[in-house]
Amino acid sequence: GGAAAAAEAEAARQRLHLRVPTQRRKVCSFWAKGECKRGAACAFLHASADAATASAPPACPPPVSSLGDPSLPKLVGRGMVSLGHREASPVQAQVWPVALAGLDLLCRAPTGSGKTLAYLLPAFAHAAAQSRPTRPGEGPRALVLVPTRELAVQTLSVARSLQRVSGGLRAAAVYGGGPREEQVSELEGSSLALLVATCGRLLDMLEAQVARS
Repeated sequence: GGAAAAAEAEAARQRLHLRVPTQRRKVCSFWAKGECKRGAACAFLHASADAATASAPPACPPPVSSLGDPSLPKLVGRGMVSLGHREASPVQAQVWPVALAGLDLLCRAPTGSGKTLAYLLPAFAHAAAQSRPTRPGEGPRALVLVPTRELAVQTLSVARSLQRVSGGLRAAAVYGGGPREEQVSELEGSSLALLVATCGRLLDMLEAQVARS
């Protein structure tokens, strides 16, 4: 009766426990500032990823240690340098390997920590690695959903600043409050690598069969 039910509930709890993170990586503040003298011995570089658990393979790849890390596509390093950055921020160092490996990721970091480049650069690297550019009428290689028009405009600005180092890969944005006809024209152009969109305007265009998934 009650004892058996309690035992089953505890077993279920233990099974669930294995699926959630049990440890959080502590970022080495000295490494993040470029002042860590331990090099490869730095525990931060060898820490397991936040979401890696005994029952949730594949394991997340370790963070990169520099923009010249051999695991990074050259486009990532060139993009950072073109925008005046000489090193990866902690969030970028952790996000890039995970995103480039094609793994799902949930990231939370404060404003100004480098989140936008953390996801835009892997997206452009993915688009650049394709065997051919997108053709008119095809959907983009990557979709970035944002909650507000202001954030859409800001994200598009950063994306377009990467256009030169990405070999001319094109980015566009669709959002409410903007010129709809102009946005439709952008979507119908050739070789659209990345689309930034607010949910409402994207749904509107999908229903009108303008945008394609």
